[in-house]
Amino acid sequence: MGAILRTAYYLGVDAVAISKRTSAPLSPVALKAAAGAAEAVRLFSVDSPSAFVHNSKQYGWKVWAAIAPVSSLRRSEPRTSSRQVTNISTSSLKRRQSPLVHHPCLLMLGGEGAGLIGPLQKAADNNVYIEPRKSGPDVGVDSLNVSVAAGLLCDTFLRKPRNEDLVGNKTYDQNDD
Repeated sequence: MGAILRTAYYLGVDAVAISKRTSAPLSPVALKAAAGAAEAVRLFSVDSPSAFVHNSKQYGWKVWAAIAPVSSLRRSEPRTSSRQVTNISTSSLKRRQSPLVHHPCLLMLGGEGAGLIGPLQKAADNNVYIEPRKSGPDVGVDSLNVSVAAGLLCDTFLRKPRNEDLVGNKTYDQNDD
């Protein structure tokens, strides 16, 4: 938890909501890992993550669920919802405008191993995943540590175009003729 808070603060995240029941506590070890960020970033302690997500959506927030890479998802788990949820990779998301340009966003991260619980994942407007770039033999590594994933995802969401003018849906570099 401390590493996530430190990364969130460093990258400019506005606030972090932490489930009271299913998240690691802010222990002295976590606070030390946060290196002061726990005192600098706005923290919300959430009794019911499902209610928090529901209320956020009612106020216009878009909800993104961090999921395992699509290639490692079990295809035998069909979605029970009739609405369509898009799976978007971070590399695909980097080629678009940040979702934050259009709506405030809530990025949900689950626990290592199990990920997000079903009701939270089903509440998402979109799923986002970090595609692996590994090569070589399969040694069983199919996901990232949650704090590393949090850093990569926050960087993707908070990335601002550099030396670019956004025109429509296409990005033009100022140096292009």
